Amino acid sequence: MVKQSRRFVKKKTQNHINSIEGFGCHAEDILPNYDDFSTCHLRMCLKEIEYGYNHRQENIFKLFLTFYYGYVPL
Repeated sequence: MVKQSRRFVKKKTQNHINSIEGFGCHAEDILPNYDDFSTCHLRMCLKEIEYGYNHRQENIFKLFLTFYYGYVPL
């Protein structure tokens, strides 16, 4: 349990405990959408969710097209 009245921030990176809690809630929402994955694939699924969470402000579709086709459509 985290005492919310205290401030848990790593000074060098400015990471906050709420970031971890936010990602945990996001992962709990997304993981049931994966059909029948085994526990050995859990790391791979979490890395995919982590990438989407860290790049949620970007247009990932354009990034995919850049990697796949080598150009960005207008």
